[in-house]
Amino acid sequence: MSEKKKLLILVGAGASVHLGLPSVWAVGELLRKACLQHYPVAADPSRSIYDWLVEEITAYRSAHLKPGFVQEPNFEDVLYTVLQLGVLYPNGHYTASIGAFVDVHQSPDVELFGRSQRLTQYDWRQLGGFLADTIIDAFRDACRTLEPTKSHLIDEMRKFFQALEAEHQVAVATLNYDDAIYRVLPHLETGFDRAAGAFDERRLFERESWGCFLHLHGSVHFDMDSTKSSLHEIVWRDRLRPERRRPQRRLYYGGHGLPSVGHRGQLRQDAADPASPVQVLLLRARSPTQLRRRSTLPAIRFCRPPPQRRLRRVSGRAPSPSGHARQELRDSMNRLIGTIQSRSDGRLEGRDAMNRLKGTYDPGTNETRDEMNRLVGKGNLLSSLITRP
Repeated sequence: MSEKKKLLILVGAGASVHLGLPSVWAVGELLRKACLQHYPVAADPSRSIYDWLVEEITAYRSAHLKPGFVQEPNFEDVLYTVLQLGVLYPNGHYTASIGAFVDVHQSPDVELFGRSQRLTQYDWRQLGGFLADTIIDAFRDACRTLEPTKSHLIDEMRKFFQALEAEHQVAVATLNYDDAIYRVLPHLETGFDRAAGAFDERRLFERESWGCFLHLHGSVHFDMDSTKSSLHEIVWRDRLRPERRRPQRRLYYGGHGLPSVGHRGQLRQDAADPASPVQVLLLRARSPTQLRRRSTLPAIRFCRPPPQRRLRRVSGRAPSPSGHARQELRDSMNRLIGTIQSRSDGRLEGRDAMNRLKGTYDPGTNETRDEMNRLVGKGNLLSSLITRP
């Protein structure tokens, strides 16, 4: 009996649209609507920052490309642009050198918590995370409902691929994030150990059979984890859990050194005046805390973050070389987020998972300062400094 011919199938969005998965255009519309709700342009609430980005990219392409080559940017173009904008602005010690050669085009003011303001480098980073999480949530939600709602279509697809495998050695390379086709070909090698989640390239390069399943742009089953060799290791998660739901805005540290709107948890204004400036004076990571009101500032409630990203302190781990007490901050999956260590002068210093200094706390003055020695606030706020973007 002759050996089966090898067949490589390249899969695009058209292969799963009939199952209810969003097309490239539909993802763009999803992000457009999400930004219209959370990032409206202050001067024209019918437009969002996403609309502005599409218009600016299209205009730039029209000015530099021949007419036949000008296309409206898709969501990947916009997301890539947002992530690039996040590193072009000056950012203290972490300022990127590319800013010396590229000027940032002024963006319109957007409406954030009832206030009109210009986006900063922190906002662009948060916008990138917001867009990515919106995409992940949409695809994972759709994939979780495939079997209950589209079982007859999945069965038809399974029969189709079984017929192909009867005559060919089948390999699949997909550009899609969804797992519709993988559900009917779970025996194909992906390079991941599905039980442990770890990726091993040798599983692909040294495999004996032709069959494999390559996720070229990523997958709803991909997740990130910290390992001994990498801070952002891509791992496989068989179970499609909901992604950590980001709030409308996340907390970041503004130029004045105080936390501003939106970061791991939801902020709610309890005061009657939604337009008052919001300055967070006290931040607790573990439980809902009513923040004190100073002057005429509205009171803010910091709600409990989702369980999968909740910080926990681990004492007695990895003593420092100097012998001083050290605390580790880890999330619920035991991934190292940072450390807090006492110094010989009595101060505490906070460092992130890559051992970069994030700030210090002086018990004598009860003040927390960032890595540039700028005052952040009263009390020990090192946990907040470590987890800021």
